[in-house]
Amino acid sequence: MIYDNQQYWKNIHQQFSGLRAVGRIGLSAVFNSYKYKSEQNSFQSVLVKEIIPRAKNKAKTRVLDVGCGIGFWTNSVKQLFEKHSVTAEYSAMDISPDAVRNMQINFKDVQVVELNLCEDHSFYSNNSFDLIICNYVLHHITKDQAFEKAMNNLCSMVNPGGYLVIMDAILSRSYSPYYAIDTATYQGSGLSRPVQLIDSICVKHEMQRMHCSEPISYLLNNCLESENRFLYGYRRFIWRVLEKCFKNNMLSRIIVVPIFCLDFVLKKSGRGYSSKLIIYKANNARHSR
Repeated sequence: MIYDNQQYWKNIHQQFSGLRAVGRIGLSAVFNSYKYKSEQNSFQSVLVKEIIPRAKNKAKTRVLDVGCGIGFWTNSVKQLFEKHSVTAEYSAMDISPDAVRNMQINFKDVQVVELNLCEDHSFYSNNSFDLIICNYVLHHITKDQAFEKAMNNLCSMVNPGGYLVIMDAILSRSYSPYYAIDTATYQGSGLSRPVQLIDSICVKHEMQRMHCSEPISYLLNNCLESENRFLYGYRRFIWRVLEKCFKNNMLSRIIVVPIFCLDFVLKKSGRGYSSKLIIYKANNARHSR
């Protein structure tokens, strides 16, 4: 079966709701709540350090959440900005009509549009933002040409001096089975890519990487990479065992708190081996459209 990103998300949002619609579908609600709690803690702490001090100096910060889903990350930014007295104007976009419809119901103060990030649209040339959030979206764009188009659309909307925040399945270590995948024939629904590829596209748009950290560990998400094949296999085995446990709500309740605490230690020490949280800053003097 040929993978269709647009149809995939339409089906997901028709079948599932809440965090399961945007998280790990086959795993328990308890697991998904702690997975997102771990990522949210990382996400907000990085924004407090890297974005909030700069946003406070602006009269109004224009924010766009790309691939907004159920609005989890939109709400995370809104809560954080309100806590730190940052004035902002919020927009969001998603490829799924059901997700857009639910966002319009639940977030009255957010401008929500249905768009495909991989296609041409006047929205990308007519709008610009000070902060763009794109969390766990890009790895679902598995074709190289579509991925580059998506990245170009993202970068084109960042204001001079603005920021692009990406949290996703991004590789930086020497070993990952994803390096050997033939992207031209790949038919899976998710594909990890090296950070150097994203860097190279952003540089073309006069944007530089200013932050890179690990928002979650392989204990609460799939292991994607390691220093070598042996260590990858070892961590992958641990995740597979935990994954079986996390399919059961009752078992999840028993083990998830200590796992959550270990996850905190691993990601803080730079040994998450799962995904990356990266921030790109647009040059203040970049060419405006």
